[in-house]
Amino acid sequence: MSKKLYQTLQLQAGASSDEVKRAYRKLAKKYHPDVNKGDASVEKKFKEISAAYAILSNTEKKAKYDRGEIDDTGADTFHGFRPGAGGFGSSDGGQSGWGGGGFDPSDLFSDLFNGGGRRQQQSKSRSGWSQFRDKQTGGKGSDVLYTLNVSFVEAALGGKSRLKLNSGKEIEITIPVACEDGQKLKLKGQGQPNILGQNPGDGIVEIRVGAHKNFVRNNLNIESSVPITLPEAVLGGKIKVETIHGKLQVKIPAGSNTDDKLKLTGKGIKLSASKIGNHIVSLKVMLPNEMDSDLQKFIEKWSQKHPYSA
Repeated sequence: MSKKLYQTLQLQAGASSDEVKRAYRKLAKKYHPDVNKGDASVEKKFKEISAAYAILSNTEKKAKYDRGEIDDTGADTFHGFRPGAGGFGSSDGGQSGWGGGGFDPSDLFSDLFNGGGRRQQQSKSRSGWSQFRDKQTGGKGSDVLYTLNVSFVEAALGGKSRLKLNSGKEIEITIPVACEDGQKLKLKGQGQPNILGQNPGDGIVEIRVGAHKNFVRNNLNIESSVPITLPEAVLGGKIKVETIHGKLQVKIPAGSNTDDKLKLTGKGIKLSASKIGNHIVSLKVMLPNEMDSDLQKFIEKWSQKHPYSA
């Protein structure tokens, strides 16, 4: 008779079903991942305990195991692999996994953890018991939340960025065009595995868009303010304007004033061929930092002949 499963539950070979149940309750409470968050060795131990209990709590399988007809995994020792012979996910007329013995583990976990305490590690909180139970029906593990900081221009134009996962693995993230602050991206299968170490949840990446010193976004349009000199405002001229696509030379019409706006067509965010924003430039007329006496004298004489209200 193999003794491994009994040893896993810290029992003597051939222990009764009641002894198996009591041993499992004691060990499950000690090694449950919700009680030992982040300890991989404890989680592995819990899986071994649960796998042993899945066989020894089933009256039929326990008898076969005691007679040496199935091994520690639940596989038939005499006739090779036979569908329905193994523990989890087997097909044995409804007796696989937790069946047999008249014991419902959900009652156990309700007692131990008040319904299965919630895991709180940047995830959609799901209890360890829920993950373990869901594995029997193909359930997923927990999703994990990540934050990715991107610049204003990266969010507007889209691009690539690197993200380091909790596992230590680094992956490349595609930032979509016109990405907004708080937008979430899904990384399929990059979350936490379920309690059996399988079927991981997803990684959820929340985008945080940084502010820009000059630009403000308005839907697909980009807005900015540009200072111009008094001569440029009065006489017109050409200046360079920064856009998300780089610097462009822009013509300033003569007689321009503060808050006059220039539209740079198609220089905003391009979402598609038919959805393209513009760059709106707001002019700001700036006087010299040090007022020139000649300018003051000219304005004084000019204003006497050309009075106006602002």
